[in-house]
Amino acid sequence: MAVENMDKLLHDIREVVAENVQDVVRTEQITRMETEFDARFKSLEDAVASAATPAVATSTADAAELTKEAFAEYLRAGSKALTTGTDGREYVKAVGDQASLGVLSEGGILLPKVFGNMVNPLNRKGSPVRQLASVRAATGMGFVTPFKTTQGTAGTRTEMGAINTSPAPQYNTIQHTFTEIDAEELITVWAANGAENVNLMEGIVQDILASLDEKESDVFLNGEFQNALGQTIGGVSTVKNGILKQTKLVAGVDEYTNVVGSLAGVETASATAVTADDIIDLLTSLHDRYADNAVVLTSRDLVKRILTLKDEEGRYLLSVGSVQDGFAARIWNTGLRTSDHFAKFADAVDAPIAVAGDFRSSVVIADAQGTMFLSDPYTDKRFVKTRASRRTSSSIVNYNGLRGLYKKPAA
Repeated sequence: MAVENMDKLLHDIREVVAENVQDVVRTEQITRMETEFDARFKSLEDAVASAATPAVATSTADAAELTKEAFAEYLRAGSKALTTGTDGREYVKAVGDQASLGVLSEGGILLPKVFGNMVNPLNRKGSPVRQLASVRAATGMGFVTPFKTTQGTAGTRTEMGAINTSPAPQYNTIQHTFTEIDAEELITVWAANGAENVNLMEGIVQDILASLDEKESDVFLNGEFQNALGQTIGGVSTVKNGILKQTKLVAGVDEYTNVVGSLAGVETASATAVTADDIIDLLTSLHDRYADNAVVLTSRDLVKRILTLKDEEGRYLLSVGSVQDGFAARIWNTGLRTSDHFAKFADAVDAPIAVAGDFRSSVVIADAQGTMFLSDPYTDKRFVKTRASRRTSSSIVNYNGLRGLYKKPAA
């Protein structure tokens, strides 16, 4: 979708709202515009994610689609779908209109024993936290990662004055607690044996991946899995992994606030609305060292609420960026991403309605193993079951790099 169309849509919505006309026709028009904006915003997000996704090397076709089709063909036909390449490795055969047409001189996509190398890049399309965070692959179950609890400091001296010896940055460690995300679907052996006109297996693979992505995002944002600290800090010995499940902290917060287990931030001025000043407070509560790589992660519900918000100079907060910029939309040149796992503004209680910060330096995702697929045609000979699973974990490793926007409690 063209960025120009998005700009026009935003303009139309703002014009209608500015007229402040409350008749039924106008109300329905606003509703239709919001619905269309929601769909187009999602379309831009998908385009951004697709553009940012690493691809398997191909010569003439889309790598992601070929990967899914080749893998689905392997699940459907088993070893009959394979051929040995000149390098001695197994590839999906290039026969008829199968997925491997035009891919590699050997005639197919390489199928490793663990399909994570093919599948994991696809996951980033549907998991916004995975796109933003730092990801560690194949860590095993005992993964431990350091995180910074205090920053280093510097001082000044005169020409012959004493050298300042500043305390070194203080670190602790997080012991990740892994959980397995899995999904299983089945089709009849009639469909699996190739008699169907539509490739149902490919659809199942794609649907399973989408289910994993959705559940994974929920776990990263709302998970309550406890990560153990290497040592107790301020009475805290374990922290929840979910970004939105950290303890609310708004009193006395400034850009230096760094409290393990608490997501520092600001409250909205009103319990019923979000203003431009609230967004300014959120962004300016973040330390400047994280500003260049900062992203605002929030819900589409909040995006709709800020469509018509302006700063003191009459400029809209929300602007549409190009896909080449890396984000579908921006708030004052800060990247904007959305997730369906935030509470809506009206329902939010002590949980952030938006999180801003440098996710790459603040959140670590650890995958104990690549995505595993299992095809089972034996348990019930009428069906072929396809199961996928991934053992993963996440943790905040730099509390100074994130800030939350909270809704003010009702009086």
